[in-house]
Amino acid sequence: MPQIIILTIVAAFLIVVLLAPLFIPLLHRLKFGQSIREEGPQSHQKKSGTPTMGGTIILLALSVTVLKFATNSLEIFLLMLVTLGYGLLGFLDDFIKIVLKRNLGLTAKQKLFGQLIIALIFYYLLNQNGHSTQVFIPGTEFNIDLAWIYFPFMILMMIGFSNAVNLTDGLDGLLSGTAAVAFGALAVIATCAQK
Repeated sequence: MPQIIILTIVAAFLIVVLLAPLFIPLLHRLKFGQSIREEGPQSHQKKSGTPTMGGTIILLALSVTVLKFATNSLEIFLLMLVTLGYGLLGFLDDFIKIVLKRNLGLTAKQKLFGQLIIALIFYYLLNQNGHSTQVFIPGTEFNIDLAWIYFPFMILMMIGFSNAVNLTDGLDGLLSGTAAVAFGALAVIATCAQK
């Protein structure tokens, strides 16, 4: 299983690296550029028009590689459902910024509400399929049964992880650097959990 996870990650990375040089000029032509708040620093104004919606490439690559390499399991399906659901929220946020010319996109409350709804759907589907409430400590044989605490813990983790990098996303493609660190750490955790 760890080999499949590594193969999936490497394949997705290569697809992103190959598609990005083609996709970024397309975003420029479609004028899918970041709008800058007028009250921000004057130095940021020159960065108006920086392409946005780059997460589309990552989601496309991830979807293709998971369908190709990952095992056909309920957990993988549900994780992809959450990933694409949160990706849809990001798409809506960027769409509002670009098409509706509202540079703040979705409000913080709207994003949080959307993330909570997706997390609730995820939890409901897990619960309906008898998913364990045990949390395994990666790299050890130790586990804890969280019982009723599992639900708020899972919600906190999902919303926390989804916001861990997007708060730094912005003008200079900062998401790619912070996401690489987060994705790398999660890949290590996933690999350890499979052993």
